[in-house]
Amino acid sequence: MRNRISKTFVYSFLSFVGIVASVGCGSGGYAGPTGNVSGTVKLGGQSVPDGCNVAFVSDSGFTATGLVSGGSYTLHGTGKNADDIPVGEYRVMVTPPATTGQMSDAEYDKMMSESASGQATPSAPEKTPIPAKYNTTTTSGLKYEVKEGSNTIDIEMQ
Repeated sequence: MRNRISKTFVYSFLSFVGIVASVGCGSGGYAGPTGNVSGTVKLGGQSVPDGCNVAFVSDSGFTATGLVSGGSYTLHGTGKNADDIPVGEYRVMVTPPATTGQMSDAEYDKMMSESASGQATPSAPEKTPIPAKYNTTTTSGLKYEVKEGSNTIDIEMQ
């Protein structure tokens, strides 16, 4: 016995597929005014190390990030025009460079030798170049406004 599908169901299904196909997912981007951001990052008047990460987070949840190189950064968002981010107020955080957690062969040999001889001393935690308070947007106290067009935002931490 054959199952028959009603013409109404087929037409409804095809109409639904047509609507979904015509609407699609949209551009996925922000349609309002945008700006792009670059600048410098300093701690106590000195440029922070290469590899530090800068993140701008808006109250609406938009996030743009940039990697510090030579004391400067450029923010990158997502989407077609990744360097453009929505205008508005942003909370900012700066995090230290990621570490690989790897040690050189010489460091490894020294550690193993000291451990085997009983001369090993606990190592102090590695000091990060960025104070912890700047590692989150809730504690950094850094707030900047992104305006339409090109923005130079120099971040100064104490």
